[in-house]
Amino acid sequence: TEVENKTSFIKQWQILNSQLNASNASPMLRQEYDRTQSILGALLGLHWNGSLYEQLDGELRHENTITAVKVWLFAQCCLHPTALVLEDGHWLDDASHEVLTAICQEMTDYPLLILITSRYLDNGHHPEFKLATHPPLLKIDLKTLSPSSLRQQIEQILNGPINDNFFTLLQERTQANPFFSQQMIYYFQENQLLIR
Repeated sequence: TEVENKTSFIKQWQILNSQLNASNASPMLRQEYDRTQSILGALLGLHWNGSLYEQLDGELRHENTITAVKVWLFAQCCLHPTALVLEDGHWLDDASHEVLTAICQEMTDYPLLILITSRYLDNGHHPEFKLATHPPLLKIDLKTLSPSSLRQQIEQILNGPINDNFFTLLQERTQANPFFSQQMIYYFQENQLLIR
């Protein structure tokens, strides 16, 4: 119910707030964490009459939502090193890019690792991420597997040899990408689609 969701949100918010107050977080970060509580709640579909979120117009809601996400993430970083994992980065929309840029502009003071996984675009290029120049950037290209390496990976997962037709199907469907082939094998196993 909405009441249960609000109660759970407030409880979690208070736990992080008390941990934040006991940490070495800056007074400004703690103040922003307090100020943006209703905005964080709104991201989860929770609303309070008369709250800051309810008082803001569209543009200010947008700006404050970016701030709230950034402040929440930095609050986590004040308590422990944090990893933000964004999967399928090639699908990030403009708003997500905007949040990512805002985070990167101020992340140098926090123990934060941002890991973005993505496929290549249809044109074969890397997707572009609007990152500030502050964080060091490392790109790791995961190349396709050779046919012998792909076969070895599949046979290792399945604990035995595979049919040539099945191998050709996997090679074509996954484009010899090691992650895609692994996920396809797991899918076949979970759905009991494989016959020995």
